[in-house]
Amino acid sequence: MGKSKNLQYLLIVFFTSFIILSSYSWNNNLNLKPETYDYFAKSTKNDLNTPSSINYIPHDSIEITNDSNFTDYGFPGYGNSTHPYIIENYEIITANDTGILISQTTMHFLIRNCYVNANINGIYIYNTALNTADLVNNTCMNNDVGIFIEGSRGNKLIENRCNYNLYGITVSSAIGTLISETTCDFNTFDGISLVENTDIVNIINSECSNNGRDGISLDFAQSVYIISSTCSANGNNGIALYSAFDVLITDNIVSTNDFHGISLDRSTNADVKNCSFTNNRVDGIYVRETDSCSIFNNSVSGNRIAINIVTTDSSLITYNRVSNNELYALNLGFVSENNIMHHNNFTNNNIGSESQAIDNGKNNLWYDEETLDGNWWSDLGSDCTYKIDGKARSKDKYPLNRDLECPSPSTVNLIYILAAVSISSVVATYLFVRYITPRLKFRKKPCPSCNKIISSKSYFCDFCGSNLSEEAK
Repeated sequence: MGKSKNLQYLLIVFFTSFIILSSYSWNNNLNLKPETYDYFAKSTKNDLNTPSSINYIPHDSIEITNDSNFTDYGFPGYGNSTHPYIIENYEIITANDTGILISQTTMHFLIRNCYVNANINGIYIYNTALNTADLVNNTCMNNDVGIFIEGSRGNKLIENRCNYNLYGITVSSAIGTLISETTCDFNTFDGISLVENTDIVNIINSECSNNGRDGISLDFAQSVYIISSTCSANGNNGIALYSAFDVLITDNIVSTNDFHGISLDRSTNADVKNCSFTNNRVDGIYVRETDSCSIFNNSVSGNRIAINIVTTDSSLITYNRVSNNELYALNLGFVSENNIMHHNNFTNNNIGSESQAIDNGKNNLWYDEETLDGNWWSDLGSDCTYKIDGKARSKDKYPLNRDLECPSPSTVNLIYILAAVSISSVVATYLFVRYITPRLKFRKKPCPSCNKIISSKSYFCDFCGSNLSEEAK
């Protein structure tokens, strides 16, 4: 019976220590590596042999609705991948709905060096076969939509200019579209808009600025890369994602937009890295109902709020340079949970206030749990930890620029462990004294053989070796 009670005591001590130490440990796994698409591995402007000068030829609107129409118009080429039908050097100014319409075809074709001004669509590509449509160095102005791609697969749009339309370029329900070195400026609404479950789009080295609404807009699109592009001075957002999935936004310049630099709304697996978000009127980076995103190595300055996380879970915000924003460098809203922030440089944000960041969420971690590295704070002073504003009462426990006299992270960790063990010991001692010790106070009696005083619970006398259990029988 004594051994059983001792075992209970050990189990109580172990269990209490385990609970306290476990509460100090918190892990969050993020798998944010973007996929690499090779859909456009052979798509470069040099493949399409863009001429350096253009002598436009006036032409009526063009309407091709089957393969034989290419030869009906007398366009040169054979319709294969090496010798596509070529539509080039035309100036099409028409009151018809569409300047150039190509739909329901299987032949390869190239539209090159054309100027198009029509009533609705400048160039409209509808439901063409895989990898058959190439549009290079065209100018589409004063249309409702400069270039409209719908239901087609494997489209290449290179060095086109779609300015002063209602929409510059619209891609709808299409799979595999490359937009490269293209300009979509001064459109009434969006520069480039991807809508209606558009899948696999690369926007590279393009400019979408001075548009009335968004520079680039993704609405129910997925697997989109926006790379090395400029989205500035737009009337709403530089880049806007709504219900988008699996998006990589990297090496872009996004500035002086009237609302957000970039807006991530109800999207998943968005990776924003190596971008510059400067002087946008509201937020540099705005995130709402978007989980599992990564915001990495961006420069965010001169905005009202630098990074505004309204409702986001399980995201990673690291290695960003955030400076000179009017209000908070980083705002975590009331239902933002399990986010991790570390190795960011926060400099001169929210000047005149107590903190550069605010956390009203739950279980957000302001340091790397493995390396115990936090963030760099320009207003840390001589403090060893950095206090974050907000109801979460969060702290950056391990600021990167803390004073050398502050305890090292390993020492702080040891203090937490010793405190946990001490608390466990106190609790275990109380439980032992309160519940176990009273059971050890047994009634005494003399041994019938040697008359020595023994416990009433004994079965053998330690003095004479009498078998007391036999006497009991």
